Amino acid sequence: QLVSSAVPVSSSTDGSCSSAMPSEAVEDDPQDDEDCTEKNETSVREGSKTVKEPTMHSTLQELFGYSSFRPGQEWAIERCLDEKRSLLVAPTGFGKSLCFSLPAAMMKGVCIVVSPLLSLIQDQIRVLPARLPAVTLSGPMSTASMAATLDDIVRGRIKVVFVSPERLTSASFRRLFRP
Repeated sequence: QLVSSAVPVSSSTDGSCSSAMPSEAVEDDPQDDEDCTEKNETSVREGSKTVKEPTMHSTLQELFGYSSFRPGQEWAIERCLDEKRSLLVAPTGFGKSLCFSLPAAMMKGVCIVVSPLLSLIQDQIRVLPARLPAVTLSGPMSTASMAATLDDIVRGRIKVVFVSPERLTSASFRRLFRP
């Protein structure tokens, strides 16, 4: 697989994004404890109370068990979280799946992952955290299975949808994500 694209889509499809590799990756500087606390959560005012929101660093640790990003991953994930359009082309073993699964965990809506390889899709679905329910709309599916899967997507029970390039271009698939 040469190209992997992730498109986190809000339910109104305004938040579409895919990720692209920067010309040079910047690694984080070592942080002291105070900076790490700031990096791991953000305070947001909701009415009269302040709510702590997880950041990508705390989500990385809590959901995926990693303490740091590989070069280029953080940049790609920030692009998605900032809802900026881009494209990630990276070699095997780079950690592309983290570049779509971490934003999927942090953002509202559905993350659409385009992949031509059904066996790779099945492997990726198996290793995603339980908090990220995923389905594929690639390969052979019975009418009943397709209907149940589409119902789960529409009802917000699914966070990650894997599709083949052919399915992505179908009019019925595009209608599924129109506001």
